[in-house]
Amino acid sequence: MSVSSEELNYMVWRYLQEMGQELTALAMQEETRVLEFDQRYKEHIPVGQLVDLVQKGILYTESQLLADHVDELKTSTFEERQTYFNDKFNLANALKIQEKDVPEIESTGRFALENESEETVTDEQIERSLNETHLQEVNSVKSGTKETTKKDEIINETTVDTTAKQLTGYNFSSNNNVDQMKPLYEFKETIVTCEWHPTNPHMLCTGHEDSVAQLITLNNDGDTIVSNKELRHPFALSATSGKKSNKVTCLTWSPDGQMVVTGVENGEIRIWNQEGHLTNVFNFHRTAVICMSWSPISQHFVSMDVDNVAILWDISSGTVLQHYELKSMGSNISSNPESLGVDIEWVDERRFVLPNYNGTIGVYETTESKPIGKLIGHQGAISCLDFHPIKKLLASAADDFTIRIWHGSNSNSTHCFYGHVQAITSLQWLTEDLLISSSMDGTVRIWSITQNQMVALLMLDGIPIFVNRLSHSHEHCIIGAMNGAVYVASLKEFINTTDKETSDVPKPITIIAKHEGTSSVNDLSWSADALNVAVGYSAGPGSVLSAAQ
Repeated sequence: MSVSSEELNYMVWRYLQEMGQELTALAMQEETRVLEFDQRYKEHIPVGQLVDLVQKGILYTESQLLADHVDELKTSTFEERQTYFNDKFNLANALKIQEKDVPEIESTGRFALENESEETVTDEQIERSLNETHLQEVNSVKSGTKETTKKDEIINETTVDTTAKQLTGYNFSSNNNVDQMKPLYEFKETIVTCEWHPTNPHMLCTGHEDSVAQLITLNNDGDTIVSNKELRHPFALSATSGKKSNKVTCLTWSPDGQMVVTGVENGEIRIWNQEGHLTNVFNFHRTAVICMSWSPISQHFVSMDVDNVAILWDISSGTVLQHYELKSMGSNISSNPESLGVDIEWVDERRFVLPNYNGTIGVYETTESKPIGKLIGHQGAISCLDFHPIKKLLASAADDFTIRIWHGSNSNSTHCFYGHVQAITSLQWLTEDLLISSSMDGTVRIWSITQNQMVALLMLDGIPIFVNRLSHSHEHCIIGAMNGAVYVASLKEFINTTDKETSDVPKPITIIAKHEGTSSVNDLSWSADALNVAVGYSAGPGSVLSAAQ
């Protein structure tokens, strides 16, 4: 029995996929013939087979060493034999035994260590080496198949070249030359959170660190403030930090645009009309409000604080309909300070979902004080929730780095997407079939429900992505990174495509504009006409940028 290098490549490729190293697996997939082996062996190779084979190889290699010490081991105690096996039966010792039978491989070029070799490799040598490698691959294909025509070889080479060009488009370096976004207006204060009016492209609400939100109207060019209404909360002692700070932690417009609600560090919530007049004050939270969400027709909204307390409010009467102590629903009632999640999503006017303990998602009705159902699957705090009203699908992301899709009354997810290797910071429906996500791992990914796989990818040099927002038309998204950079990506080819064929190679997502900031991005928001973007930074003043293309 012998194992070819291509078969070994396939085992390594399978191992990388099992470990969740999708980018590395993808690169290996494009440089080898692993997909051919996957079609033949996929159903016959169990998970973890590479590790199992390596362990057996170590045992086989060490058997000669074991044979030389049989008499000694016969008289030893169990503990002594156990220690012997632990010390000897490992990869390092097996390689040491094989060292005398295998010549040392000299590392040259980019694989050589510093000062390891004084020999230089010329461009001609590299080109000759590549040609020889390519010839070996062609001969391997010929010997492994009944017939390989020259036409097939040309098609294969063209496919590899095309794929290589696509791979270079995944990674967007800060040095790439694209259009620069034009700054239109710079605020004097740091913006913690911001959101444009849902229908008026000139009206913007911003939240600041001094207990104040501002209702701003800009001119048609977006570079001058026409009116500015101050939405002030009491400047009070923060219950969480103990400091005299009461910054606006979150704000959101009602779907009809008639009201905007603001929440601050000490738990107070205030509702204002679009003229900036105070209409109600809600004061039941005792810690910082971290998220709020309006019902579809603006009759109710739900708020949640850092202590995992959620409250359902009735807008017309200004009263509390339900009070959910989410932390008390778990098995650890007294000491679980960790957040259960940071998002809320409405399914319809009477049902919504909230993060629950142990990574579950609770389904609630406005008339019930306890969840009417639970969605079980995630293993970490819920970071993102988004419901598709037409397909009736709920998408969720959690700190276990997975994305799950839920349908109807089924408590188990219908899809689970793996790939992100750090916290997922945004998740939104792009079309009825596609989802777009971003993560602290510095990637933006598009996932297909029907294909059950990732179909597009963008990598930002490993820079963590804090915010990602879709424009109202879904033709673009705005991305905010930890280094202060803001990017505009084009998504037109994904929402307008009629191509339903499954592809093993994700498409690259194209960056069309960028802006260099000075500190990490707090928040981003598109204007209703998708011409301007409001940006908040962790330090320094926020700004309005032109996103017109």
